[in-house]
Amino acid sequence: MALGIVFSLLNINKAPMINESIILYDGHCMLCSNFVKKVLRADDQDLFRFCPIQSKKANELLKMVGYHEEVDLTTILLISNKAVYTQSTAALFILTRLKGIYPILGLGWLVPTFIRNIVYRWIAKNRIHWFGVRDQCFIPERSWHHKIVTE
Repeated sequence: MALGIVFSLLNINKAPMINESIILYDGHCMLCSNFVKKVLRADDQDLFRFCPIQSKKANELLKMVGYHEEVDLTTILLISNKAVYTQSTAALFILTRLKGIYPILGLGWLVPTFIRNIVYRWIAKNRIHWFGVRDQCFIPERSWHHKIVTE
């Protein structure tokens, strides 16, 4: 209740979302793959679809929304309402839409973006060393295949 009031006052619970936002993730990174699994399990509103950032489809999606910056495998990208969100901003938009304890992480909105992104980039820089890498791109189990953007 109190958290909802804080979000309302700061207008941070109204992050732009469409029925299906697309999360572009590094399919070879274990941390990223585990994040996708957690989102799949906690996305009770069926808001998110997923696409490995290494795929041709990811490049097509980014071009469709006018994103022309170089794609960096160290960041998660969220495509929502024809906009692209990156780094901690993308993560917070995602986490605040999930069931369970994840919305409490929305308190991260109180931290200035440049500080959030310093922490994000530090974790991203060390993620392979800390969590490892997959030989093949992570694709969720069959029951979640409808949430994977391939075409």
